Amino acid sequence: MYCDYFKLITHPFLDGNYFNNIRLLAAQDFIRQTLNQGGIAIIGGNKGVGKTRLAHEIARESQRKVLNLSAVAVNDADKESLGQLLACCFHLKKWRTLPTSILPLRIAEFFGQTENTAQPWLIVVDNAENLCAESYEFLRTFKSYPQSSRISFLLVEERKGISVEGKGCRKPFPHTDYHLLPMSFTETSEYLSQRLQSAGAEPALIHGPVAKLLHNASGGRFQLINELAADSLNSAYAEKTPSVTYRQMKVCIEARGLMPGRKKCLTLLIASYMLFGGILGWTYFNYAKPYLPLPVTLSQKLHEIPAGANTISEVGSNERHGMRQLFQVWGYDVSADDAFCDQAARAQLTCKKGTAILDTLIEEGMPWLSPISVDGQTVYVTVVKVTDETLDILIKGDTWTVQRNWFDSVWAGEYTQLLPQTPSGKSVINNTSPETDTAWLDMTLSKILNLPFSKTGRWDNDLTGKIKLFQQRENLAVDGRVGKGTLIQIAKRTGNMPELLTKEDL
Repeated sequence: MYCDYFKLITHPFLDGNYFNNIRLLAAQDFIRQTLNQGGIAIIGGNKGVGKTRLAHEIARESQRKVLNLSAVAVNDADKESLGQLLACCFHLKKWRTLPTSILPLRIAEFFGQTENTAQPWLIVVDNAENLCAESYEFLRTFKSYPQSSRISFLLVEERKGISVEGKGCRKPFPHTDYHLLPMSFTETSEYLSQRLQSAGAEPALIHGPVAKLLHNASGGRFQLINELAADSLNSAYAEKTPSVTYRQMKVCIEARGLMPGRKKCLTLLIASYMLFGGILGWTYFNYAKPYLPLPVTLSQKLHEIPAGANTISEVGSNERHGMRQLFQVWGYDVSADDAFCDQAARAQLTCKKGTAILDTLIEEGMPWLSPISVDGQTVYVTVVKVTDETLDILIKGDTWTVQRNWFDSVWAGEYTQLLPQTPSGKSVINNTSPETDTAWLDMTLSKILNLPFSKTGRWDNDLTGKIKLFQQRENLAVDGRVGKGTLIQIAKRTGNMPELLTKEDL
């Protein structure tokens, strides 16, 4: 049809087409950094903006063994379980009857088999908005096993379909989140030109005003851009015009019901503002602004550059800001509403508060949160590095280097730390612990010590011997008990917790 008419060598606007611009290349690099470290990344956004295309491009360039999955909600009610999806894919025995708590262990054992250890994996889950809350618990538990370090997860979800309640039932877990926005008009124009040129046509087939009309109607969404571009080229072929006309594009847009009455609504909105301004006077415009929806052109503030803060007290950071920063150091990007000490259990962590001297906290080797008094204000800072002369502290994402003697003078010794827990959320493991914890401990210590895994999941003499050997290697008290100190060292050796930087680490 239109390909022969316009002498195109291929269809330029197929669903599988991909287009790399500067923003998408940066997004790929940002997400790939997490995946290369065996992490979890989530791509979110509205329907049709190109989330799945971006995920497939990342997977194609990943040099990993890729497993593509798609989550489905049955009757818009029952959510999919990621653990059961993987168990089914890997043909685990009796996977339908495996308890939810044991699935992460069985999947980890699968990846620990000799034939699966040579190449890293990337598991891509499309339509992840259909995953149940237990799926995110599965991810948290699975990533605590040593075998998971080679396994990356890329989830693709439609944000519009996730309710506030659905987000709230997810427990925080370390991940990178990227929200994919629709294309701008400039990006849409570049995409149209690139696709037409790759098919052997001139970019002028869909020229400026027509491309602008297409962009406004599609909202910058890949799916609609492709559909409208293909529809309009068919219309141009049917009417035998040398390029797509404004009228043809408008007919295609209206046929899809995308823009009826839009200009009238915008005109009415502007007229309402003019009437409102005439009655009250533009002096009061700023008071009305928060209560009325402004068009983008009226709401943009040009050339507004915020002044930089010169001192720590000017930046400021209350306890909630500080806790959010501490969670971020651990890899959990939580909202300010959830940044409380008593919420740490949701991230499989224990929150501990106390007082100590600086040398004691340095010896423990973990970042901590402390309130300091600066210019009569209390500012919460996260200490991430200590040398003989200086400390590096984080305040709202920015790093400040301060003198050690100055920090001592403004700090009263108070601190807050986050400590690792077991997979079942405990702070100790002993002979009364659930199988989930003892199996995790045996598998993790076996990996660290390069010893065979017993696969019993029981507290026995073999496991006690591994605990004592690990404690001896880490200069801990060799008592065969697994408490705070042993769990911290296990987390450090498996890379599952941040460490306090010192001059030796530089």
